[in-house]
Amino acid sequence: MPHQISLLPVALFWIAITVLADATQVKVCLVPSVPGMTYKIDGSPVPISIPKNATTLGPWGSADGNRFTGFVADLLPKVLDRAGITDYNIHVYKSFGELLYRTSITGECDVGFTTFTVTASRLRCQNTTSNTGVEGCTPPDDDRNIMAKHGCCAHFGVPFMGDTIGAMVPKAVNQVTVFHALASIQVLNIISFCIVTIVIVAHLVWFFERIDNPEQFPPSYLDGIDDAIWWSCTTVTTVGYGDKYPISNGGRMIALIWMFSGVVFLGLFAGAVSSSMASQANANKGVANLQDMDKSTSKLCTPSVYYGKLYLDPLSLQHYQSSQKSVASCLEDLKKGTATGVLYDTKDLRYQFKIDPTLMAKYTIVPGPNEVMMAPAYSPSALKNPLIGNAMNSALTEIKTESFYGDLIDDYYPHLDTRSCKWWWAWGVG
Repeated sequence: MPHQISLLPVALFWIAITVLADATQVKVCLVPSVPGMTYKIDGSPVPISIPKNATTLGPWGSADGNRFTGFVADLLPKVLDRAGITDYNIHVYKSFGELLYRTSITGECDVGFTTFTVTASRLRCQNTTSNTGVEGCTPPDDDRNIMAKHGCCAHFGVPFMGDTIGAMVPKAVNQVTVFHALASIQVLNIISFCIVTIVIVAHLVWFFERIDNPEQFPPSYLDGIDDAIWWSCTTVTTVGYGDKYPISNGGRMIALIWMFSGVVFLGLFAGAVSSSMASQANANKGVANLQDMDKSTSKLCTPSVYYGKLYLDPLSLQHYQSSQKSVASCLEDLKKGTATGVLYDTKDLRYQFKIDPTLMAKYTIVPGPNEVMMAPAYSPSALKNPLIGNAMNSALTEIKTESFYGDLIDDYYPHLDTRSCKWWWAWGVG
């Protein structure tokens, strides 16, 4: 038939792709310094290539006993297995910048399977700085000295999770008592005002009663004023013992006004105490987010100068890079008091709670204003190969709907709310 479409070319095309994919080993690259992932390769420099066959060696096991563990390590074998990729090679790079450069720019890695933070600079392919200050994508002067800024023109995949950039800070002591409230300026002012008013009213009543009522308010100043102060105190507090009372017209008028004033004073006093306790409790909760931190006293440690410039400079907060460029060294500075906080991805800070659960009693994590996405990266050629890019993105999307994924996040990043981000990245952009 003249209009019949032959399916033979299509079949041959898919057969060719399948044969090519089977003949090509997928190169998966990682960063060993990612919090949540540890590795041990004795006597070998970075980068390290570890030939791997998932069907014979099992998830992250190797013939010589080396073993990878962590969120990425536990997730990757499942993604590769679900994607139908059984022949792959694991290669480790020493930094995020180099891994992204080897994946997106040179294509030496098919997949950069780590929690890359999706940023404008990493997505930018132009070699000039944008009007808003986003750095251009430029090659390194020396291929052996690749920095964070050289990881650009990235092609990110389906995100692992949403996150914020946050800071781990000491928990504030939240002990507020009535004695703390009574010591506040507001309450002390009301108490002082009441005392002065009590003395003034006592003098007025004594002045009117000293002649008509000398039995209860003696004419002698020293003898009568103390009785008048006693009456003034019992009246304003609405106790009203009745042992002393005015009988003159002037005294009774002052007493009438003073009785109603007592109700007002008690209300003011009770309100001031409760308000003081509430404000002190709120103050002792500490900062609620990163931008509320004190600009004059805060000094945050971060493993990356890039993070400090990107997230702290706009908030005018002081920062420095830790000596070992790691979250662990920043945490040591926080414990010693050298730093007032540790800035990094919130999920990686929460991983520290898994390593040392006692930290949760002393420290808390406050979020920053920036919501970000964490996603793997793919080389241009891997994206064009549906049996790598499409397959892995499809596998990760499917796994994220399963209980295994939620349990994995809860295990490595305690109390991380992955639903906080309201936006989503499609894979293959950049």
